[in-house]
Amino acid sequence: MNAAEHSSNLGKLVHNFQSLETWLRVVLLKLESAQRPTSRLDFESMTIGTMISVDALTDYSDLATLCRRFNRHMEAKDAQILNVSLVDIRDAIAHGRILGTPNGFPLRLVKFSKPTSGQVKLVVNEIMDHNWFSLQLLRTHRAIELVRAEAEHIALAMPAPRATQTLSPTSKSIKDVP
Repeated sequence: MNAAEHSSNLGKLVHNFQSLETWLRVVLLKLESAQRPTSRLDFESMTIGTMISVDALTDYSDLATLCRRFNRHMEAKDAQILNVSLVDIRDAIAHGRILGTPNGFPLRLVKFSKPTSGQVKLVVNEIMDHNWFSLQLLRTHRAIELVRAEAEHIALAMPAPRATQTLSPTSKSIKDVP
């Protein structure tokens, strides 16, 4: 893997996480709209400082909270739920460190816990090689598809997501991605 491949794969993965969060928010907006009113937003005409009602699209929930809210809905109907461990990878990318090695690529993703008594625990330590990216892209793609299928089920007229999935020959054989 070289710098261009790493950057491309990382961009695809970040795109998938952003797509997943948007799909979750849109589905939750529809599911929760009976509980509280939602407004139609025209962001093209809004200016900075415009006040907007809080709903699933605009609230400050993080990805983990959105996944839990979606999973509660899915569990209530005894349906497949999202694997919330995806959030750990997203958080590691957002809050961890990407370190080089003496050999250059592939790079290593590490994340540490919050400090306790002047020490931190290593909580993520992953080599970001082709197989790792392929697995994470597959996992995020499957999560997006699960949420999109629920969007179709609740009759949201939405275009197909533009999730980015690049699979290597080895990742195509993965039958049950965690």
